[in-house]
Amino acid sequence: MLQSRAADSVAAFVDLCNSPLWTGKNNPSGKVIKNILVFLCRDTRVTPVFGAPQNEIDGIISLNEEKSAATQKKGAGGAKDVEEETEQQLMMRLNQRGALATFKALATRFGGSLFDQVPQFWLGISSALLETFPDGKYGGRYLYLC
Repeated sequence: MLQSRAADSVAAFVDLCNSPLWTGKNNPSGKVIKNILVFLCRDTRVTPVFGAPQNEIDGIISLNEEKSAATQKKGAGGAKDVEEETEQQLMMRLNQRGALATFKALATRFGGSLFDQVPQFWLGISSALLETFPDGKYGGRYLYLC
């Protein structure tokens, strides 16, 4: 409940910063959006990694790493041991949940005009793809990011 209220407040703050009512010297909404995206993308089990290592060019890298780790665990012992989460892992999960709530609050508040009113949002979402595929092609096919 508290994270939901905080997420709504962050969305309202970003809305204010991007409105004509904002009179500050600098618009902090870009930094806020960047931090939200960092918290969202921190867990590679949820967010795919697009930058390919030199020896690997096919597939989504984070999925390949996850399959490799699962194969090693099967070979090592078979049965899964339930591990306790460390305090750092709990904090990361809490931050990620708050970032997801903020992401949803921004999407709800701005609706279909989110990318127009908050261009930093689109840049943050698409930058990894655009850096990985600068010519807009993969395997001779065009990628459409619109």
